[in-house]
Amino acid sequence: MPFTVEEAQVIVVPVPWEVTVSYRAGTALGPAAIREASLQVDLYDPDIADAWRLGLAMEEEDESWAAESRELREQTSGYIRWLEDGQPAEKAPSMLRLLVRLLFGAKHCWSGSSKKPVLTSMPARR
Repeated sequence: MPFTVEEAQVIVVPVPWEVTVSYRAGTALGPAAIREASLQVDLYDPDIADAWRLGLAMEEEDESWAAESRELREQTSGYIRWLEDGQPAEKAPSMLRLLVRLLFGAKHCWSGSSKKPVLTSMPARR
């Protein structure tokens, strides 16, 4: 991408995340593939004259995202297999709580005896 993050009006944020992928792993490689292919992208847009002049840039990939994804993927893989085998989610509430924590971070609450998660806010990421 020919612009820097400081110059561009459109910024792509690469997030190599595949914690809850159930079909096939590989989504974490997406940001690197986008960066590699970005030199081949035609920034023509028929609805915006000279759209390429707006500037398009991609931030550097933050390795901490990939590391966290790998760690959490290990914790969720058993639960994903459980669901793929047709087991009901409500029969594994401890795994469901873990999944909610993984998806929403620490800023959620689990409502008492209810098995339904209640999201209060999304964690800020940078």
